[in-house]
Amino acid sequence: MGYSKLPLQDIFLAVSQTTISPVRDLYAHLAKRLQAGVTNFVQVWEEEIAHIQPHTALKESELDIMRQFGQSLGQHTFTQQQKQITLTIHHLQRILDEAEEQRYKYERMMKTLGVLVGIFVVLLIF
Repeated sequence: MGYSKLPLQDIFLAVSQTTISPVRDLYAHLAKRLQAGVTNFVQVWEEEIAHIQPHTALKESELDIMRQFGQSLGQHTFTQQQKQITLTIHHLQRILDEAEEQRYKYERMMKTLGVLVGIFVVLLIF
């Protein structure tokens, strides 16, 4: 991951051009709103998070991480900001790992259930 000292609106515009919807929409709207001039970035960030929430499958814990990330943007020195970004990545990675574990558990359960239903159907036929 590379870090730069560009203005947030430039970074958001670049991110919006390299991602897919709804992430693209979030960062495109943020870039557009920042071009108009903003006095309270945290409020704008939270409004945009709330705007994309219905279009995503993000859980409340994931949205909280995103809100906290937005509150830290531009509030720290360059080095501290890098640490905040790394911390956010770690939090999201932990949530991703938990989701993968749940997927694996439910996948195994569905396979077992499918076999049992198949055996049940065969027993009913004969």
